[in-house]
Amino acid sequence: MGSGSSTTSFGKAWQKNLQFYECENKGYTYFKHDDLNTRLKTTLGEDEPIMRCWTYTASTGECCKEHMFVVLETPSFWYSLEKGFNFITMQRGKCEAIVKDKLTGRNRKDCVLIIGPTRSDSSVHFLVNRLYEFNELDKEYNVLLQNCKAFAGHCFDWLTPYKSFLSALAVYASFSPYLP
Repeated sequence: MGSGSSTTSFGKAWQKNLQFYECENKGYTYFKHDDLNTRLKTTLGEDEPIMRCWTYTASTGECCKEHMFVVLETPSFWYSLEKGFNFITMQRGKCEAIVKDKLTGRNRKDCVLIIGPTRSDSSVHFLVNRLYEFNELDKEYNVLLQNCKAFAGHCFDWLTPYKSFLSALAVYASFSPYLP
């Protein structure tokens, strides 16, 4: 392996990047850990409050049955944030469907709401700070410990007033027909 990447349990290389995808212009920009509080924040522009967030799952069609991700609403944009086998992806678009129902322009399969909407008292730059402070880009994907569900749980904990993603999931599970 070259420097800056390693192989996950699925043989895919962890790139230690955040992939930022602008949905309207279909453009990718990649950021390393040291770029989060500088280049990424500049790319994002003025900090915006996150008003509400949701947690969804979607079918992957691969060996993992479902993929979990977070959707965020600000006054100007919608975002999704998720951990994949290769890197963390942040998408930004002008409407909810473009970040919820698609991943980098490709349709998601069987998208199911797990939690939300939940109010947030955080901001987009606060989220970027958390990614930096907790070295999320250095945490290689691991199917058991550092997977999409664990990452979505961390994001949910950072952005919402709940103490724990699992306790929030337990509260919502009693109301959701999709959870046992």
